[in-house]
Amino acid sequence: MSSLNASDIHRIFKKLDRNNADSVSVDDLQLLLESMKLCSSVDELECFAGKKNINFAELEHMCNSIFPQEAGDGENDLLKSFELFDNNLDCFISCDELRNALSVLGLVDEHNGIDVDKMIKAFDVNSDGLLDFDEFKKMMR
Repeated sequence: MSSLNASDIHRIFKKLDRNNADSVSVDDLQLLLESMKLCSSVDELECFAGKKNINFAELEHMCNSIFPQEAGDGENDLLKSFELFDNNLDCFISCDELRNALSVLGLVDEHNGIDVDKMIKAFDVNSDGLLDFDEFKKMMR
């Protein structure tokens, strides 16, 4: 899995920049990272950023540092992603878990009309309403 692209980072930035100040607080960034199970304290983020608020370019640099693009083991990268989506750690991704993960990443909200149920159904080979790791891999490719 490759690193986040600039478009992904921009969507995340806009979701975090709720007051349209063209900056996000390290507090908001910490909540995002915590929801992705990439825990970091506000103090650590402030130390990394050098200040309490960061702009888009600084967030992009931070994301590229956290999610470096590398020609690593794609299967291992997919497994890590699967684990981030699987909130209840039951080794399956439900519609709610997928919707939550995409929402946290700023890729889906109530206004853009993405039907997460249809996404699951399109790759749910055994029709159990959940994605196992093999089904998730097919969805991500």
